[in-house]
Amino acid sequence: MAGVPRRKKPTPEERRLASVALASLSACSGTGVGFCRFDYRRDLQRLSVVTVPSEPGRPSVARVDRWW
Repeated sequence: MAGVPRRKKPTPEERRLASVALASLSACSGTGVGFCRFDYRRDLQRLSVVTVPSEPGRPSVARVDRWW
């Protein structure tokens, strides 16, 4: 798609560290904060979601931080 930069897909190791196996995982920040981005597409519709851990620093469920 013109004008949209291609993003590198997460490696299996990055997926393991993020504890996310979903194909929609696009990237995780690597900052230690735990920001992860998921991109979904259906026909011409798109949704991007950024999550953060509900309890940073501990194994926890992700909480939606923002979407667009």
